[in-house]
Amino acid sequence: MTFYSNATGAGWIVPKKYIEKVGDEGFKRAPIGAGPYKFVAFTPGVELVLEAFDQYWRKAPSVKRLILKSIPDDTTRLVALKRGEVDVAYAIRGTLAEELRRAPGLTLKPVLGQVTNWVYFAEQWDPKSPWYDRRVRLAANYAIDRQAINQAEILGFAKLIGSIIPSSFEFYWQSPGYAYDAARAKRLLAEAGYPNGFDAGDYFCDAAVTYLGEPVVNYLNAAGIRVKLRPLERAAYFRGWSEKKYKGLIQGGSGAFGNAATRIEAFLVGGGTTPTGAMPTSMDSSANRRTSWTRSGARRPCTASSSSSTTR
Repeated sequence: MTFYSNATGAGWIVPKKYIEKVGDEGFKRAPIGAGPYKFVAFTPGVELVLEAFDQYWRKAPSVKRLILKSIPDDTTRLVALKRGEVDVAYAIRGTLAEELRRAPGLTLKPVLGQVTNWVYFAEQWDPKSPWYDRRVRLAANYAIDRQAINQAEILGFAKLIGSIIPSSFEFYWQSPGYAYDAARAKRLLAEAGYPNGFDAGDYFCDAAVTYLGEPVVNYLNAAGIRVKLRPLERAAYFRGWSEKKYKGLIQGGSGAFGNAATRIEAFLVGGGTTPTGAMPTSMDSSANRRTSWTRSGARRPCTASSSSSTTR
């Protein structure tokens, strides 16, 4: 299943006869599957209700009823947790996380998963773009203080891995990374012919992850790489990215399961899920061969492109 559905791990196995009987819309209204919980009710944008399936083939869940509530606003989620309206809340960050950590009766627990975030140079293959110059890309890397962002927004719980590939993935390679060095960033820009910086256009990001986009944009602007934050609703953001509509910088991110090869295939190779700024055709061929070898079981190292500036 690792390679199912564009190697993202997002494919679903559904009962064929039931789908043929009720259709896609019918399945959305009353889905069935082979998991530990049974579907009870779903109110779009409000909540999903599930009940434990006592005959689950592994072990029946100890929690008999789950109500998953949609609470987009961070502050509202924290208030609901404090009032006892919910038992568990996630994505509490920054000052709200500090507040939660001090609150009596509540516990803050970090969860280190396979989500990575990075900055994508969409125009790095265009000889007319400033991003074509490796020194400019290096300047962007040195301009961002990842550890400061990590501490301020995620209380230091994130792992700085220097790659788009999670450190828990097979074939992950630990890169040396780039330490924050604002002076070096400005010096590299000057060497590349931009002593006064340059207008880099837009910085596109998922509106739900602006807590990372805002400080990154501030650091880039301080170094002379002048960008404007363009947060977009998630569906529109991913659609625009996959359709190659963005120029400038893209804040990438993924929580898909897999290994190094699947992550590279999805984000760095032409024909992947988000091919904007992907490798030229000649390099694509080599990357696809490497991916195929990895799938067949050969343990061949695959490394991430140096074009990405990891922010988390």
